[in-house]
Amino acid sequence: MIELIIIVILAILPLRLLLKGSSPYERLIGLNVFSNKVLVLILLLGLSYNEINFFIDVAIGYALLNFIGVVVLTRFLRMREKGNG
Repeated sequence: MIELIIIVILAILPLRLLLKGSSPYERLIGLNVFSNKVLVLILLLGLSYNEINFFIDVAIGYALLNFIGVVVLTRFLRMREKGNG
């Protein structure tokens, strides 16, 4: 149970970077770090509920969405920079 509390505290820290990052890339990194902490939190919840198989499926889906989102946002930011430059 203490692991869940530690991960929740660690998940709050990247929110500062997400909300107050100086560049869009810093904000994207903050979002990615926050999403990874949530992923670990999902897996720890699966362990605590003894339903790890279901939670692994949810975590894999969440990780795929996170990866696709980061790739799409990175391409969007790169295209926006090329258009302005």
